[in-house]
Amino acid sequence: MKLKKTHNKSFLLAIVIFFLIYIFPKQPPVCSNFYTPYQDAKRSSFKSIWKRTISTYGAHRSSYLSGHQHSGIDLRGKVSEKVYAIGAGQVVYIHLSFPHLTLVVKHRLADNKIIYSSYKHIEGIEVDIGDIVDHKTVLARLFNEKELKESRF
Repeated sequence: MKLKKTHNKSFLLAIVIFFLIYIFPKQPPVCSNFYTPYQDAKRSSFKSIWKRTISTYGAHRSSYLSGHQHSGIDLRGKVSEKVYAIGAGQVVYIHLSFPHLTLVVKHRLADNKIIYSSYKHIEGIEVDIGDIVDHKTVLARLFNEKELKESRF
């Protein structure tokens, strides 16, 4: 009889775990600070971001589409440099098609608004979909020289 009760408790525990994982999805933590995606000395300073900026939001982009405007910010990085999350959030998308590997993190602001950060031109992804991350989490690394030559941007 004891074995049966233990078995029932294990079954109940399995059901509770199932509901916690699959029915009630994790919410990303509140993100109150943002950082550069690189290990700069002052990662949260605007100056650190500005020094690395190549292209800004809304800038004209050379493309096959007439009048195409950039929908993000491009930041300069060093070959094989580690890429960190820009703030607290949850990994929601990973696209693994070379050369445009893409990783997306969902960030929840203090007012519960949601924003997303997207990381491109990366290799060696170290996180999985659903992972909770913060500014100390290494997401991936930038291309190395061999991968950069193969990429054909």
